[in-house]
Amino acid sequence: MFEDDSQNADTAKTIVANTSDAVASEVLRLITNGELYPASVVKAKDEQIAEKDKEIQRLNRELGALRNELEQRDKSILATPAACAGAEILAELNSK
Repeated sequence: MFEDDSQNADTAKTIVANTSDAVASEVLRLITNGELYPASVVKAKDEQIAEKDKEIQRLNRELGALRNELEQRDKSILATPAACAGAEILAELNSK
C-alpha cells in the first residue's frame, strides 16, 4: 500500500516537473521570437500609444483650426472686390 502511494507520488512529481519544464520552454520560445511580451513591456507600449494618441488629437484640433481659418480667408477674399483684395493681402502680410 505504501509502495503504490510512494510510486504514484513520484510519478505525479515527474509529470508535473516535465510539464512545468515544457511550459517554461514554450514561454521562453514565444518571448524570444517576439510573440509574447512581459507585462512590463506591454504596459510601456500602452503608455507610448496613449501619448501618441494625445498628440494625434492635439494635431487634429490644430488642423481643424487651420482649416477653419483658411475657410474664413477664402470667404473674405471672395467677398472682397478684386481691386481691394491686393491691398488687403499686402497689409496682412506686412503685419506678420
